[in-house]
Amino acid sequence: MDLEPAERDPVKLRKTAFILAAVMLVGGVLVMMDYLRTIRAQEQTGRPAFEGRLNKNFAAVGHDKKLVTIGELEGKVWVVTAVCLSQKDKTVENIAALKTAATHFKGREDVHFVVFTADPETDQPEKMAEFAKELGLQDDPKWWFAAAGEEQMRGFLRTQLKLGATGFKDMDGVKVLMFPTVIRVVDRNRHLRGGRFDFAVALAVQEDARQMLK
Repeated sequence: MDLEPAERDPVKLRKTAFILAAVMLVGGVLVMMDYLRTIRAQEQTGRPAFEGRLNKNFAAVGHDKKLVTIGELEGKVWVVTAVCLSQKDKTVENIAALKTAATHFKGREDVHFVVFTADPETDQPEKMAEFAKELGLQDDPKWWFAAAGEEQMRGFLRTQLKLGATGFKDMDGVKVLMFPTVIRVVDRNRHLRGGRFDFAVALAVQEDARQMLK
């Protein structure tokens, strides 16, 4: 008996794609929140697991044009990621995850969120301030949107926070900044906690799912 191919319903396919994207986003957020809870539990038991420690201080200019240093965050847990404001689509999931975590830990003054630009030459404090305002976070002291000198900033992201390398790549004759779409957690003693939450992987899987569903 000959089998005829099943008809594909575009509405159902779009619904499936939406569900896949939602599951990946929610899954990433839940993993990060679970990770923060694990950190607190490990600190209480006296058995912190970490991948390194931030032994050097680092200064940057915040979105309010004031100097901030990571030394101010000692004794606090902070979640950090990098953005490039000309490529906001690459960091939508990162920022959404941080905002969800901030809601979950609302009222906790010991949990902070830091957003560094991977493109400080372009993303000046004024632009970072605009970005903070878009998110409704410009007046929240627990959020930093900061930049430093290009060499210092990228070196700090790569060697200290171990987020990954940043640099330009030629894409069909156009130089495009390649930067890490990773979230990391730093504990109260400046320890980098194990694990890197890379949303670029989720985006790649999401795009593959879209292409398959087409």
